[in-house]
Amino acid sequence: MNNGLTEKWSKEWENGKSCQYQKNFKLQKKGIVIKATRKIECIYSRLRLMHSKLNGCLYKIGKHTDGNCSLCNVKEDCLHFLLDCPNTENLRKEIQDKNPQISNWTYEKLLTNSSSIELIVKYIIKNNILI
Repeated sequence: MNNGLTEKWSKEWENGKSCQYQKNFKLQKKGIVIKATRKIECIYSRLRLMHSKLNGCLYKIGKHTDGNCSLCNVKEDCLHFLLDCPNTENLRKEIQDKNPQISNWTYEKLLTNSSSIELIVKYIIKNNILI
């Protein structure tokens, strides 16, 4: 890509954060490659892009009445699911036990760490969670 175009695009990314993805992820110059089944790739992509079948996302498209978590009664989006919901407390504990180097948890850190990605996907599949 033309260096001038890359610079312009980078500045636009940093200054024009217009979606949740841009607000939660820094600009990356290289991608993360997941070599897995289509099901696993779909789960990862939906979490990464923050467009899932959780209530908050379903509400955006008129498929849920309020978009709230049935347990917490707050917006059930991907951030809530991974970082805050009591339903996924065991998942967070397992990730922390296996990745003690992760400090200052952020959504980005969870989804750019291969070990935590693997644990998250296994948890979702094991518990039949629609993502």
